[in-house]
Amino acid sequence: MLTFDEAVELYNNNAEERERLDKLRRYYDAEHDILKKENRGAKEDAKIVNNYPGYIATITTGHFMGNPVEYSGIDDNEDVSYILKRNFEPSVNSDLALDMAIYGVAYELDYYDENGDFCFDSVDPRNVIVLTDGRIRERVTDALIFDERLNKDNEIVVTMSVYDDVGQTQYIYEKGKDAETNVSEMGISEGTKPHQLNRCPIIQYKNNKSAKGDFEKVLTEVDGYDVAVSTSIDDLTDFTDAYLKIINMSEASGEDIEAAKKAGAFKVDGDGDVDWLIKQVNDAYAQNTKNRLNSDIHKFSFVPDMSDENFANNASGVAMKYKLLSLEQARQEKEKSFRKGLFKRFENIADYLGKTAGSFDVYDLNVKFSASLPQNVVEMAQVARDTAGTLSQRSRIAMIPGVDPAAELEQIQLEKEEAMDNQMNLVPDIDEEDEKQDLEEVDEETNEDDEEKKKKVAEENGK
Repeated sequence: MLTFDEAVELYNNNAEERERLDKLRRYYDAEHDILKKENRGAKEDAKIVNNYPGYIATITTGHFMGNPVEYSGIDDNEDVSYILKRNFEPSVNSDLALDMAIYGVAYELDYYDENGDFCFDSVDPRNVIVLTDGRIRERVTDALIFDERLNKDNEIVVTMSVYDDVGQTQYIYEKGKDAETNVSEMGISEGTKPHQLNRCPIIQYKNNKSAKGDFEKVLTEVDGYDVAVSTSIDDLTDFTDAYLKIINMSEASGEDIEAAKKAGAFKVDGDGDVDWLIKQVNDAYAQNTKNRLNSDIHKFSFVPDMSDENFANNASGVAMKYKLLSLEQARQEKEKSFRKGLFKRFENIADYLGKTAGSFDVYDLNVKFSASLPQNVVEMAQVARDTAGTLSQRSRIAMIPGVDPAAELEQIQLEKEEAMDNQMNLVPDIDEEDEKQDLEEVDEETNEDDEEKKKKVAEENGK
């Protein structure tokens, strides 16, 4: 367990990282550095924010976690299903995916609530510090979740919850004061208590190996685009502020100029001249610069420009996948890390159920991620139809987006049975009395035929 001094030192040394994460959050919330730009003069300059970070994080998160994660292998475990539902698992997963897109890392806290029920939720990465064991397959050994608030004396009070593999300790101190004084004055809150999990309850989800956000690598391009657009607006404003230029008419007074404005004309002698002095703007160059920056932002963030007129012209499945290839590569990188985190979550769930309702083998669990993509249903239905006789019915049904093969096969069988029952009901019922009478008539006819045969045989024998 980290001591108080170790926790404070870790917190203080994390200041630079907190600044980085705060900046990423500001940019996601459209609070860009362009807003701090100083004006060129007395007039207020344009400060246009183009929220590429919000767009990029939203697209990558929706593509990665737009469809809920599917689990198989433990489908019949109602206790697991109950835990996932009670913790709003799809919502937590989406929050974690968004944190990964913004900060490059996300954190989940697993814990037992006051009723002893297993819970899990996402934690703001700006308030989390973790220590790992440094192994190839690293794991979190210690974690610190901190919170800052102002007390009645307007001083910052820092609360730090420290976790390790066994227990949890909470430290509280006033920021900026001597550490030893803090220990004696405020000390440890509630002491150390076990968290009842078999490992550190903080799970780390990395967005990629370098733990970088989806738009972090294009922040300079975003700043450049903000400046380019703002400068264009400033140029447009300056362009409207044209000045009257009078040549070789130095004797013209202000009254003369006002009179000329009212009359709508100037009298010019000799080589005098009157025209407008305006700023020449190279609009084509400015637009080319913005186009280049826009293209670079999308290219280096791996997020396609959905507003591109040529993007959806070819809506075939292969063409769409090719256009989304870079985004798909980034999604697969997220999936690797998220899958590891989910297995750690289910390890904790298995340990919890082992104490209550009966555990399960986490390695029986299969996790399936599905990218949220526009689907050409007509094309997939055509493929499913054309593969009849080559692929099984289950495989062909699975090609249709949004259709559950198992449920659909069950419905098909049910419809077949209903059709057979309806067909059987079309056969008319025969009344038992009528059937008996028909049988008696048949017997009488048979007896008559036998009597006739006997008479013929006797006549022939008599002859």
